[in-house]
Amino acid sequence: MNDNLKAIAAESVFVDTNILFYGVNIGNPDKYAQAGALLELLWNKSILPSISTQILQEFYVTLLKGKIEIDEAQKIVKDYYVWNVIPASTALMDHAFQIQKRYLLSFWDSCVLAAALQAQCSYLLTEDLNHGQKYGKLTAINPFHKTYAA
Repeated sequence: MNDNLKAIAAESVFVDTNILFYGVNIGNPDKYAQAGALLELLWNKSILPSISTQILQEFYVTLLKGKIEIDEAQKIVKDYYVWNVIPASTALMDHAFQIQKRYLLSFWDSCVLAAALQAQCSYLLTEDLNHGQKYGKLTAINPFHKTYAA
């Protein structure tokens, strides 16, 4: 991981499902190593990153699809309960509706953005949105982008 990504990780960040999953899935060794190093850095911050209940739910289902046993998948997900978890709410949905209209995104991506904005994060770590795209004060960062190659 290069210094640019370390600097981003030091800021207020929201972490998408795919980053969490790559951190435990050895199926893609390069992304596994990159996500693992990034997650280790994030776990060691004095103020832990933000995620949402949606992210935790998606992560759990993805773990099960990846053939992780139910008890183990639940343990992995529960470890993230100490992060700043943004709960689903009608206000969050209303914000997601606005984001969806404005940026022409899927509803689920809009929910992720709404949660990250509610958490007042500077960066959303994801590979699902355009790298460097700004959504108000939030910037989508793909930590696997060539910019961050070690």
